[in-house]
Amino acid sequence: MKLRELTVMKALAFIMAVAAFAAAAMMGWYQLANYDVLWGRSDVSEGYTVRYLERMDSYSIHSLVNISLRADSGTELSAYEAQTKSSLESELSAGNTNLRWQVMRASGEVLYSNTEEQIPAQAAVLWSDIELNSTWEETLLPDVEWQTLALEVYGQEELPEQVSMEDWESLLEARAEEYRSGSAEVDPDLVYTDPEGRTNALRVVTADGTVCLFAPTVRAVMEANQFGYRYEPGAGWSWEEGYRQTEYLDVAMWLDSGLRVDDQYALACQRLASWNENREAYLALTILCLTAGLLLTVYLCAAAGHKRGVPGIWLNWFHRIPGDLLLAAFVLAAVLFACVAAEVLPYRYTYVSTGMLLLAAGGVTAGGAALCMAVLVTLAARCKSHTLLRNTVIWRLCRWCAKKIGRIFRALPLVRKAVLVSVVYLLFSIVFVASNEFLWGIATIILLAYLCLWAYQWKKIRQGTREIIGGNTDYKIDTRRMLPDLKAHADELNNLGQSISTAVEERMRSEHFKAELITNVSHDLKTPLTSIINYVDLLKKEDIGNPKAAEYIEVLDRKSQRLKKLTEDLVEASKASTGSLTVVRERLDLGQLVDQALAEYEDRLAQKGLTVVRTLPEKPVWVEADGRHLWRVIDNLLSNCAKYALEGTRVYAEVQQFSDCAALSIKNISRDELNVPPEMLMERFVRGDESRTAEGSGLGLSIAQSLTDLQHGQFRISIDGDLFKAIVTLPLAEAPMQE
Repeated sequence: MKLRELTVMKALAFIMAVAAFAAAAMMGWYQLANYDVLWGRSDVSEGYTVRYLERMDSYSIHSLVNISLRADSGTELSAYEAQTKSSLESELSAGNTNLRWQVMRASGEVLYSNTEEQIPAQAAVLWSDIELNSTWEETLLPDVEWQTLALEVYGQEELPEQVSMEDWESLLEARAEEYRSGSAEVDPDLVYTDPEGRTNALRVVTADGTVCLFAPTVRAVMEANQFGYRYEPGAGWSWEEGYRQTEYLDVAMWLDSGLRVDDQYALACQRLASWNENREAYLALTILCLTAGLLLTVYLCAAAGHKRGVPGIWLNWFHRIPGDLLLAAFVLAAVLFACVAAEVLPYRYTYVSTGMLLLAAGGVTAGGAALCMAVLVTLAARCKSHTLLRNTVIWRLCRWCAKKIGRIFRALPLVRKAVLVSVVYLLFSIVFVASNEFLWGIATIILLAYLCLWAYQWKKIRQGTREIIGGNTDYKIDTRRMLPDLKAHADELNNLGQSISTAVEERMRSEHFKAELITNVSHDLKTPLTSIINYVDLLKKEDIGNPKAAEYIEVLDRKSQRLKKLTEDLVEASKASTGSLTVVRERLDLGQLVDQALAEYEDRLAQKGLTVVRTLPEKPVWVEADGRHLWRVIDNLLSNCAKYALEGTRVYAEVQQFSDCAALSIKNISRDELNVPPEMLMERFVRGDESRTAEGSGLGLSIAQSLTDLQHGQFRISIDGDLFKAIVTLPLAEAPMQE
């Protein structure tokens, strides 16, 4: 017989696991509460029980000091108070307790104590609110100081009202009467001084040295301040009888190191010392209990769903409860246990005895462990029987709805299905999204699952489409077990292979024809163009006296050179676009290359009134590129700046390094209005000036883009108003070994 099939064994294991977790929690809490003592960081007088006893005795000390103060002030004590005083003095005397205590002022003066010993460093210091009087004295302050003090004391910016010394007291009393009767608007906090700016101010010095200043005001005449002082016109400041000021005293408590009295402190220290001697054993026992609880929990999970004489997985009444209802009950119970634990298990909570906290820790842990193990056991049984989701109210409801809706849905065509699903989901969301978010979420999950099936089959169609468009005209999409509407679409795509192949061949022939046409025309133009340039050069060397003829020759020379540059750009653009150029990629310092190009263009840009603002990194930026082609790209960009930038502006050149690439950006303000989109500027024979009066072939950006693509980089331009920006991105190369 297998142990996992014995019901008695599982019940016993559950009880033992709860007990093991409770014992581990009780012993673990005691060791955490007395961690410093048990592991050698302080002595036994720092234990939790000792602190609790000191806290309890502090109330007795507080009562004794209050009664003693009344007796010392001459107040006659009642019989009960006299008996209480005698009892507390005997109980807290050094001969009846190991507790040593002293009550002190903030200045360190000892008022009451049961020992003359010096306070040790580990003594516990508490606060007591004993009522004692404050000292006071009057003084005269000048006007300038008093204005500052008025802002500090009253928190306002009212200036003192200056009157003669003879009228001062009478005016203050008259204003007080007006304030009482409400016959006039009187500021109760207005300060009154004499013509020299002096006033009869009150200076209060408390026992801890704090200085407080008060001035004669209507409020000071009407009511006493927090120290009990009022101002009487003609008599000055006076203190009201019966008023007492509160002063906080320190109560220092510690244990006698010898523990010469056999009291509760000695017993607590003995118990803690016993724990300290066997701390390793108690720690091992704590770990053993925790481990035993975990092992028993694993056994209960493994045995869940098994019963003697029943093959397979058997679910009892507890495991057959709907999972969503059971989950709600578990969450509610967990919240209740958490609230109880937060109230009764604070760390080092010295207002509760050790025994009460140990019982609370054990009880809360036992309840929490029982709850958690019940959750784990039922989850294990439900997972084994594959009923974790099916045994829920929501699952059953959704399954019934799916059967009803599926019959109607399967008979509809694709368009009507889409419209119906959209309308139903919209109405369902309006009704349940606010009132029942959980139900709306389940319905959304079901809809998403159905859409995922569509997405998976659509992915197969898209994959076949990419294969066909990529040139694999023999590829066929598998339409087996595919939804009818998608199957029809896939069959249509399978017939596109031959059409795409034909279109690609036509496109390639057209591109090849364009490249050949440009190459042949450029080659045919070179021969007569060379002759024209040579003859123009010979004419320039002749001594022609006619100024008009010299001017014509200069025009011929400029136009022939421009035609030569256009022819060369045509050939280079054709080679770059067809990829027939040789590319030798090597490691280059992009920053240094840009710096050299800027140096060569410095004079040309300066002639145009352009200022170069360069932002180049201090360290080399190594990129993998063809130096000759990259130089041509940079040369084209700087040449465009010299041709089309607005005079008197700046040209910005910046090199940045990223994680996997480096970027060169060149920005300038266009001289002419950029009324074309960036994509059009990238086309051939297109320039920013539509009048075409500036020099240039309109092929520079197209050539730069083609050369950048050949080097596995990216070339982008952007236009923001008249701001033109070109960005060249190239892949990074490995730095040399010395770097």
